[in-house]
Amino acid sequence: MIVSSVIAILVFSAATQGFWFVKTRWYETIILLLVAFTMFRPGFWWDEIYPPVQSVAATEITTVVEELPADQKLRMAVSGETIDGDMVSKIVELPIPAAETASARVEAAGLFLREDEGNVVVDQVGFGSNAEAVGIDFDWQINSIEIAADRPAKQLMFIPALLVLFGLGWWQIRRREQG
Repeated sequence: MIVSSVIAILVFSAATQGFWFVKTRWYETIILLLVAFTMFRPGFWWDEIYPPVQSVAATEITTVVEELPADQKLRMAVSGETIDGDMVSKIVELPIPAAETASARVEAAGLFLREDEGNVVVDQVGFGSNAEAVGIDFDWQINSIEIAADRPAKQLMFIPALLVLFGLGWWQIRRREQG
């Protein structure tokens, strides 16, 4: 990460100065800025190719919680009506404590669920529980569970960025030698 950050800073400096090996043309400046951005934030492009999370049906909550390590957070898309009558739809990260079974872990987090026509609905929220702390209320619907997707490392975006950078450097060195 340090090496990629240093490269990104140097490339960004070359782009803003308008000079690398020779005076950069406008499109070379744009290329240098894109390379610097990619080196600083490779996950931006990677998230477009490989989404960071995948949605699982809310009815699979016990299966997901079984595989979740103790004291980890369960990411859920929930929606419902607030006490003020406003409809809310949001993503929450609910800490799930350790317990013997998956359903006991969900209940230990303060969620008491029921299935209603294929939908998972919050029947009751425990007072002072993790579920209450993240803002879940009774009669809210759990729309989906989001789990981390299995994807390659985002640092693989450094390869095309560096190839473009070396190609541009080679092009500028050729221009310097010809001029």
